Amino acid sequence: MAGEGDRSVRAKYLVERLRYARADRFIVLSNHFRRLLIDDYRAAEDKVLVIPPGADLGRFPPPQASPPTGMVLCVRRLERRMGIDVLIRGWPDVVAAHPEARLVIVGTGTAERELRDSAAGDSSIVFTGPVTDEQLTALYLEADLTVVPSLALEGFGLIALESLAAGRAPVVSDCGGLPDSVRDLDATLIVPPGDAEALSARIADALSGIRPDPEKCRAHAETFSWDVAAHRHRDVYAELAG
Repeated sequence: MAGEGDRSVRAKYLVERLRYARADRFIVLSNHFRRLLIDDYRAAEDKVLVIPPGADLGRFPPPQASPPTGMVLCVRRLERRMGIDVLIRGWPDVVAAHPEARLVIVGTGTAERELRDSAAGDSSIVFTGPVTDEQLTALYLEADLTVVPSLALEGFGLIALESLAAGRAPVVSDCGGLPDSVRDLDATLIVPPGDAEALSARIADALSGIRPDPEKCRAHAETFSWDVAAHRHRDVYAELAG
């Protein structure tokens, strides 16, 4: 995805294979990466454990009903694999359905210049660059929903859990572990990766109110606990040390 040559990619794969051959256990964040280790790296199935990450619930106040703002928030490193170009390509369809809609893109990266160029002239798209944690929390609370349009290499998508903790439904692509964050909440929030039309249609529907409410989002985030994750990690070490 970053444009490296086949020889470099193959060398890295072989180094990873050698490294993984020495492992007693593997801990991954999602079922997608469990299958990747088993199928592509030939790890034994009984050695690969899925322990999802947790949401920092204390960072966000309990969600409350608030008037719609039309704001869609995308928090990503600005790299090609993140699918932000797909989001920008489909955004005019969202504005056609919701003229008040605003897309706020937070982050920086190697693809920033080309992404800014592709959105040039569209006043409904704003790039903030990097922001502080406090500013990001405020942006979550201001947004109606968030979007995570990744194309590849998503271990889980912790950003989707943060959105849920803030009471904001995330529209995510069917990429890596992202679906695990919302499947049990509302599977319609998952769209095919790279499909600008499907992505824009789901965002437009969400702005029309077809999305889980803040209380349901928060309750779903609470099922992902750092305490539970920590205890499960501890149990793995205890088993190996015993």
